[in-house]
Amino acid sequence: MIYTDHAPFTASVPAPAPTPTGRRRPVAGVARVLSPRGALALHPVDGALLFAGRAALAMALPALPVVLTGHARLAVYAMLGAFTTTFGRNLPYRRRAWVLALVAVAMTAAVGCGTALAAWAHPQAGGGAAVVVATTAVVAGLAKFGCDAARLSGLGAVLLLFSFAVAANGSATPADILPHTALAAAGAVTAWALSLSGWPRHPDRPQRLVVAAALRELAELMDTVEAGDAAGRTRHRATAAVLRSYRTLELHPPTADGRSGRGGVCVRLTDLSWSLLVTSAHRPPEDRPPWHRICADRSGC
Repeated sequence: MIYTDHAPFTASVPAPAPTPTGRRRPVAGVARVLSPRGALALHPVDGALLFAGRAALAMALPALPVVLTGHARLAVYAMLGAFTTTFGRNLPYRRRAWVLALVAVAMTAAVGCGTALAAWAHPQAGGGAAVVVATTAVVAGLAKFGCDAARLSGLGAVLLLFSFAVAANGSATPADILPHTALAAAGAVTAWALSLSGWPRHPDRPQRLVVAAALRELAELMDTVEAGDAAGRTRHRATAAVLRSYRTLELHPPTADGRSGRGGVCVRLTDLSWSLLVTSAHRPPEDRPPWHRICADRSGC
């Protein structure tokens, strides 16, 4: 502001005109978010083959006897209960036991309530179909709320809703409620037992697998940063993997004064990963500790 003898004079600076680069940046960001590139890419997953085989057994074991006895139509209810196997993959065995027990009860209840609704409402009729649709919408909300409250990630709410919807849209009579519920319970119990089958032999296997995945992601981040490449997505994956390790170990990242004296090998490796992740964001490449390459070796955990 410039003062004269009469009145202040304000010197205004015109705003710079938007550049083509500034206009293109939001468009490029939207295109990057909506791009399907990488959506179908396969990524390494520790223990994937074992998990897939266990899921196949959980489906087959309760359903095969039903099929062999000539009641193939009823096998689907046992398989709905076996969806229990898809929950709690990264949970330690002790917590997995009670979480899957609750899921097994929820799956069984979804099939039993769905069958009872089908026997009462007769969804093949017009009015009954409307009742089933409205009830399914309510179940969808309850399933989503319950899975979010229990912090069950993945397709938890979808599978509960699917189990209810399949049972509710079938042709059932009151006499079918108990058999359908019993078959779902048998499938759920089988899935629960198979999901805990490795506990006696490898009690810390879930922790070891998730920490190994975090170490691999961190090693990839370090190699990317050292090569001078952009590390945004790689850093995001490494951060998510390390935080997933803490969640599996039922711990929080350490504070500055609480880093020492924390328990077993998996905990120490996860704390080390967190320390490397934090320091790598603030140090130039030439100052980063050379011993980060131990993250590429999973033999320690």
